[in-house]
Amino acid sequence: MSPPPGAPMVGRAAPLPSAMRSLVIFLTISRAGNLPTIWSNCLAGWWLGGHGNPGRLTVLLLGASLLYIGGAFLNDALDADSDRQHRRSRPIPSGLFPARLAVQGGIAFLAAGLLCLFGISRLTGTLGLGVSLLAVTFNLTHRSFVLSPGLLGGCRLFLYAAAASAGANGTGGWAVWCGIAAATYAAGVRLLATIEAPPRRDQYWPVVLLAAPIALALTMDVNEFRVRGIALSAVVGLNSILALRRMLWPAARDIAKTAAALTAGMILVDWLAVVDAPIEMAFVFVLLFAAVFLLQRGTTTV
Repeated sequence: MSPPPGAPMVGRAAPLPSAMRSLVIFLTISRAGNLPTIWSNCLAGWWLGGHGNPGRLTVLLLGASLLYIGGAFLNDALDADSDRQHRRSRPIPSGLFPARLAVQGGIAFLAAGLLCLFGISRLTGTLGLGVSLLAVTFNLTHRSFVLSPGLLGGCRLFLYAAAASAGANGTGGWAVWCGIAAATYAAGVRLLATIEAPPRRDQYWPVVLLAAPIALALTMDVNEFRVRGIALSAVVGLNSILALRRMLWPAARDIAKTAAALTAGMILVDWLAVVDAPIEMAFVFVLLFAAVFLLQRGTTTV
């Protein structure tokens, strides 16, 4: 899947050993800092689909990761001309990674990811194919198509559905609704990430989309899950507020960091979707949230 702006970029620092340098280049072009959000989508969707069969979850995580990396490779390849003008430190315009290899690698990763998902079931593979088609369409059109954030959100919805199809009960209404909420949140993040500084007041409206998961949780979480849903909704809201202050307050304005923090918030959105999950899964979501920032920091220098 193609990631939103705000993903880590290559910077300048002391030279690294060749093997480590190659690894960092790979992690940078694959936007590895956002991979934990793919894993949390899979975990939430799988749980909402009735969970069970951990072996399927493992294959699902591998397949979804490969799809994401494939989309990221194609994104860099297709954006190479623009990056030469605006983001010269990216691996392709800086001469660290050939554009042709990025295209070949992107196609190979997408194919490998689909092979994994079709290995789970025909439905899972078909939904994974939907993720791939939306990602490729986004990569081809996102600089000219005003509704491209919806394509990016669609990737999250289809991934939720694919993950749920790998569960014991399959894709059901709750997984679809949570997928729609995650898709709306992702579209909002993308729209906010494309705002050029200094932003105008009429460009802030996508902030409303960030509230979709909270609105769903406050509507659907009842009985013994009500308090937990409210608490996690507060966590999601607080993360969004802390991220948005870098965009809304001129003294601290940094749209890229806002986008990165909001993207990390996707993991909190997934956590909110599975309020009935055991405490062990809560620790997993916390670790994934921390992993976003660790991976981002690890891919800032080549």
